[in-house]
Amino acid sequence: MHKQYTKREPIGLFKRYFVRYKLIAKLARKDLRTLLACKCLVEDYKHKLRSINLGDISPVGWFTYPFLEHIQGCDISKLRIFEWGGGNSTIMWARRCKEVVTIENDDSWADFLKKNTVNYKNIHFFLAKEHNLYIRYILDYIDNIDIVLIDGKWRYECAAMTLRNVSQDVLIILDNSEWCPETNKLFQSHGYARIDFPGFGPSNQFTWCTSIYFKSLENTLLHPVQAPSCIGGISCDECDYMFAGEHQ
Repeated sequence: MHKQYTKREPIGLFKRYFVRYKLIAKLARKDLRTLLACKCLVEDYKHKLRSINLGDISPVGWFTYPFLEHIQGCDISKLRIFEWGGGNSTIMWARRCKEVVTIENDDSWADFLKKNTVNYKNIHFFLAKEHNLYIRYILDYIDNIDIVLIDGKWRYECAAMTLRNVSQDVLIILDNSEWCPETNKLFQSHGYARIDFPGFGPSNQFTWCTSIYFKSLENTLLHPVQAPSCIGGISCDECDYMFAGEHQ
């Protein structure tokens, strides 16, 4: 049976939308910072579901924006990266680093990555579906690693294999570190210091944390050569409303 509409129903619909509009307008006037933050995520970060690019459309790894902004200020052109778990991060490292070794365990994803990285001569890509082969692949590159990235399968065991074999000069990156409490304890028990970069990142509609672990202070990733940058932030010339700058 078809619904019988009354003359008063359009008025009710209008009233509901009007109330909703007034609420949004009120929130907008009350908290401009929220609107600016949304503008930054959408326009400057190009933050959309399944989008993994920053505002300049360059491929970036699926790490948090604070971490991505940090490495933008670092000169990593001479570094060699070993990563468990490939993706846009593989291309990001290849564009900026000397060499990237990537280990994957998924056939279809590996095929996709190979097709999209074929033009990068500094990427060494390997498929390792079996558990022991996957975590032991790092042993072939022990003497040629500056950074180890743990962002794939069996993260605790990859961390343990790394700690048993790499030099203390090697810096380690663990993504989704808040989901890996035992791995964090493992690094701590081996005397590693930690820096966390929590926040939003590409594609996900929730915050998470990318962390770095280190013993030596010599790694380039700990020494940005540029001033801090905030994609979507306010420039020095525009900040007079709250701060007159360092030479006021």
